[in-house]
Formats: sequence, structure tokens, C-alpha cells
Amino acid sequence: MTGGTPRWGSMVVCLAIALVAAVVTFLDYTPRFSLWRGLGNSVVHRSPEYSRGNVVLIQVNDPWTRSFDPLHRVMAWRVLFPFVWHYGHLLPRWILAMPQVGCVAVLWLVAWLTHRRLNRWLPTVLATLLFAALPWFFVSSGWLGYFDSWYVLGLLATAFVPSRIALVAACLLTPWIDERFILALPATLLVRGVTLGIIEQKRWRDLRTDLILAVVASVPYLAIRAASWLRGDPDANAYVQAHIMTIRDVEWTRFVAGLWSGYRAGWIMIGVAVWQTVRRAGWVWGAALAFVAGAIVVGGLLIATDMSRSTTMICPLLLLGVWLWEATRPASRAWLLPAVVVANFLLPATHELWFKQFRLEHFPTELANWQAGPTPVFVAADLIAEAETLLAAGNKGAARKKLNAAIELDGSYAVAFAQRGLMRKDEGDRAGALVDANEAVRLDPTAPFGYLLRGYVRAELGDRAGAIQDMQNVLGHSAPDWPMRTNAAQLLERLSGGMVPQLSQPPVQGPAP
Repeated sequence: MTGGTPRWGSMVVCLAIALVAAVVTFLDYTPRFSLWRGLGNSVVHRSPEYSRGNVVLIQVNDPWTRSFDPLHRVMAWRVLFPFVWHYGHLLPRWILAMPQVGCVAVLWLVAWLTHRRLNRWLPTVLATLLFAALPWFFVSSGWLGYFDSWYVLGLLATAFVPSRIALVAACLLTPWIDERFILALPATLLVRGVTLGIIEQKRWRDLRTDLILAVVASVPYLAIRAASWLRGDPDANAYVQAHIMTIRDVEWTRFVAGLWSGYRAGWIMIGVAVWQTVRRAGWVWGAALAFVAGAIVVGGLLIATDMSRSTTMICPLLLLGVWLWEATRPASRAWLLPAVVVANFLLPATHELWFKQFRLEHFPTELANWQAGPTPVFVAADLIAEAETLLAAGNKGAARKKLNAAIELDGSYAVAFAQRGLMRKDEGDRAGALVDANEAVRLDPTAPFGYLLRGYVRAELGDRAGAIQDMQNVLGHSAPDWPMRTNAAQLLERLSGGMVPQLSQPPVQGPAP
């Protein structure tokens, strides 16, 4: 019994709260579901709304595949759901609904844990709403094939569920959903120590036991990854070099935007979590929590382009802050939590990537976009597909008209600029080809074809150092089976040896699905 309500009744009420929070958040921060039409399209550019969904469907068909668009290279190890779907012989597209199911599961757990902790319904509702209005929910509800909700479920189970069976299960399974769980584990275990009173009560034996169990349960994942690394990865060095070269072009203000987008007004409650930890467990543990959480967030901004999502690694601190505040707040400051929740729903929310920003709009706006029919991005994709067919048939004049029309309609297609740049190069217009190649790289700095074209043009213009750098980027950003990868490696060798290569075949093969 809790608060006069039977346990099963509380669970039902918490489920209702979770559903309401999910609906409210979906209506206020609606995903661009009109772009889900891109699922299965091999030409349309790599928008996060559907591109990873294509990868997940490939994994369901063959969970052992390692041939990925480098933008989704991490999926080679995120195999839990694809394995279940493949060997369970489940309907493939059903897997794309699992992130939304996970959203409800996470919000139900937040509501359930909060009510058990505080035994009051108002802060339970507020905590659930606040936790919903975060990037993990935006991504899981709107980006097909992103399982952030289940990774968050693992973090919450580790941080707040007393059961050590839950702790072991979370540490054993969650890394196969998202390896960032491992990176988040130090902060998550610190939160567990504070939440369960282990640190405050100096139950060091319990702390050691939890730590040992978490480490042992994580060993299988770490051992397999280490074994794979020790066997050698021919792409690893090139990928790291490309990553370093790419991040150098990111303006520092982008990192600030990425940091803010993670929690917006919710950062107040994360600050409360640290402050209350100092009061309860001492400044050493509070400083340790602040340092570890800060290192995880900064590291997340640097190691992945999707900065908003990376901040999710410390999401248990948000819930901890709510709980500790509501347990100790003076009556005169009862307004703080409601104010933070209202502010988070009023403030604009964005997905912040290194080079891109996607703003979330309200439901009426996205519904109107859906009802308007295929957006320019899909019409342009059809034009590019027609251009590629014409090029294959040798009709360059008609193909160029199609590419120009696609660029005029939607100038966000890197592949269209690269195709047109190649045609300009073949016509002797190296200056025009370089302009198009630069634009292709700017629009999609993680795709190899823009770098390949620019490398050829730079070499012919005498910029050998720039050409070599571009070829290194090609190797770092291309999948192992990309048709031009071998050519790029050979051309890099020739460039390093002082030879200027001549382009013998088109460098543009549209982005991998």
C-alpha cells in the first residue's frame, strides 16, 4: 500500500501519467514524421528521421552484417533488438515501433519510482513531464531505429532500482543497445550510491558489491569489443583521423548549443542533485559526482556528432535532483519544480549536431507538413534518381538539367552537388567543380563522395596536400564495401608518391542506406 492506494492501483495511475506525459510532449515537440516517407529510399539524403531505420531493417535481415554507412557504423555493435527480431522471426517493421514502446516504459518507471520515493502525486506528475521533455524522448519518438528509450531504461534501472538482479541485467544487456551506457556507468553508480543511501550511511560493503556486480556484468561486452580491437581494424586509424579533422571545423558555439539542448531548464535540477549530494554525503562525494558527470558530458560532445543525445548519459542526475529537492525543499519554494517544468515546455527544443540543427515544432505544424504531400526533399530525390539513370545511359545534358532542378528545389543534397561537380570537372570547369565539391562536403561532412571529388580537383589544381587530406577523409568516412573505396586507397598512394591521378569513373555513389 502507498498513500492509501493499492500497489496495482498505483501502477495503473503511474501508467496513465506516463501516457499523458508522452502525449503532451509529442504534441508540444512533434517529430518531423512527414519525413518518415524516406524509409526505404536509397537516394534521399541521410536525414536521421529515417536513415537509421533503413540500417536497422538491414540488421534484422542479417544481424551479423558489418557493412554500414559510416554515419551508422556504431550499429555494428548495437545488436540486441536486431538479434531478437531476426532469430525470433518477428515482422521486420515492428522493430521500428520498439523505441516508442520504450518511451512509455521509461516514463512509467519514472512515475512509479518517484511516487514510491515521495508518496505524492503532484511531484510525480511534474517529474514525469520534466523527464519526458528531453532529447532521449524526442529521438525515440521521432527518429526511426533509435533505441535511446531502452538505453535510458537501463540507466534508470541501474541508478534507482534496489534489486541487484536488475543491476546485473541492465549492465549485461544495455551496452548491446547503446555502448554509451558503459561510458555513463561511473556517474550512474554514484547516483545509485546517493539514491539508496549507501554513501550517506557509509555502507561501503554494499557499495563494493554493487561496483563488482556492475563491472562483472559489463565484462562480456567489454571483452568482445577488446578482442575485436586486438584482431585489428584496418579502418580504425583512418576513421579516427577523419573524426579529428572533422571536429576541428566545429565552432565552439555549436558545443554550447549542444550542451544547452540536453536539458534546457532541467539543468537546474541537475545542479540541485550535486548540491544536495554535498549536503548529504559531503563535499568530496558531491565534487566527485560533479566531476564525473561533467567529464562524461564534455566527452560525449566530442566523441559523437549528435550532441543533444550524448548529454542523455547523465539523465539519472535530473531525477535525483527532483527527488532530493522535493524531499528537503522549504514550503516557500514549492514553486521551483513547477517553474522548471513549465519553462522546459515553453523553451524551444532542438536537436543539435556538430554541423546541423533541427528545431522541433508543434503538432499542427508537422500535421500540415504531412498533409501537404511529398516535401521538396523527396521530389528532389526523385530528380536525382532520374539524373543518375540518365548518366548511366550517357545522357549528360538531360542529367545536368535534372540535377540543376533538384538543387534549385532543395539545395541540401550533397550528392546532387557532387554529381554536378563531376560533370563540370569532365567539361574542364575545375573552378566550378571545386565549388560544387566544397558544397557537397559542407552539406554532408560525413559522406565520402564529396571528399573524393574534391581530392581529384585539388590534385589537378596542384594542391597535393589538400588532395591527400581529402583521400584520407574518404577512407575514414566510407564503408568497407563502398565501390570507390579501393580506388581511393590506390589514389592516395599515388598522390603520396607524387603522381596526379586522372578520374576514370564517377566518384559519386549515393549514400548507403
